[in-house]
Amino acid sequence: MRPIQITFDQPAPLMSMNQRLHWSKQRRHARLWRDAAAWATYAQVPAQRVIARRLPPCTVTVVLPVHDRRRRDPHNYFPVVKACVDGCVDAGLWSDDTPEWVTTTEPRLRLAAKGDDIVIIELTERSSS
Repeated sequence: MRPIQITFDQPAPLMSMNQRLHWSKQRRHARLWRDAAAWATYAQVPAQRVIARRLPPCTVTVVLPVHDRRRRDPHNYFPVVKACVDGCVDAGLWSDDTPEWVTTTEPRLRLAAKGDDIVIIELTERSSS
């Protein structure tokens, strides 16, 4: 399988594990991220793979846009990664997001210009070892 890139506009503010949002606001943001990832997957991944859940076990890397050079801990953005992976599962790439199917890496942060809010989900087939 060739690596697959799924791209979409950032649907909500980045979610960090350091935030202390009210549960309802946190849930709304997570739903926006999840739905955006699902719709982008429907639009960009060939339909025969989505319908038949034909993606092999994959490593998932999420690349998130940031707009300044402040120091950040990328692993604090795992709530966004979780929502994106859940969206890919909702779209039918895998039957579940268990370790049997999905391995995630630490999110990558890319410095983006103002107005460039593109999120990238990179899927690569996991080598069988």
